[in-house]
Amino acid sequence: MKHGVGIIIIALALISTFVGTVGCSKSVAHAVYMDYEGVNAAVSKSTHGLSLTLALNAKAYQPGSEISIIVDEQNTLSTENRVRISYDWRLNGLVTSTFCNTNNYPFGVAVYSGDYPADKLAKLKPLYISDPRIMYHCIAGPTNYFTYIFKPLSDIIWLRADGAELSPMKDEIKIHGYWTQSCEFGNFEPGVYTVAAGDEWGTLAVVHFTVTE
Repeated sequence: MKHGVGIIIIALALISTFVGTVGCSKSVAHAVYMDYEGVNAAVSKSTHGLSLTLALNAKAYQPGSEISIIVDEQNTLSTENRVRISYDWRLNGLVTSTFCNTNNYPFGVAVYSGDYPADKLAKLKPLYISDPRIMYHCIAGPTNYFTYIFKPLSDIIWLRADGAELSPMKDEIKIHGYWTQSCEFGNFEPGVYTVAAGDEWGTLAVVHFTVTE
C-alpha cells in the first residue's frame, strides 16, 4: 500500500470518529470513486468550459438502502483551463463533500423531499444529509484556491504551478437517510426525492430517485 493511500484511510477513520463523537450518531460516509454515469446521471455545462456531472448508483431504493452520490467537475476544453473562483451559488445550503471541514471543492450537493425541477429549488429548504450540529462546517463556500487550473479534458487540477501536485475535482458520498433539526436520524421515507449539485459558477445538475415501500 502506498503511504498516501494509508494516510487517507487513517484520516477517514479519524474524521468518522470525530463526527460520531461531537454530533449525531451517524455521519455521511465517503468512499472510493465509482462510475455511475448512465445509471442515474445529469450533466450540465457552464460558460467557463466546464461541465458538472451528478450521478447516483440507482433510480430506486428501498428504505435504509445506501445511496451513493458522485459529483464531478470537468474541463471540456482540449487545452489547459484557468477558471477564477466565483461566489455565484444558485442554491443555499449546498453541502460540500470534503469531510465537512475543508472546502476545497467548487461544488456542493443537496437533497430535497419531493419531485422538483432545478428552477424551483432556490426557494426550498434541503434535508439535513449532514449532522446538523456540525452543519456550519459543511456548507459550500470559499475554497483555498483563487484560480482552478484544469488539465485538458480532465477533472484534474494543478495544486502548484510546477504541476507537482494534482487533485481530482470529484467526490462521492454515501447516505442512508437524513437528520431532523433536533438531531434525530431516520431513513428516507417512501416517495420521490430530488438531488441537486451546484458549483460556484452557478451551474446546476439535478436528478431524482424514488424510495419504494
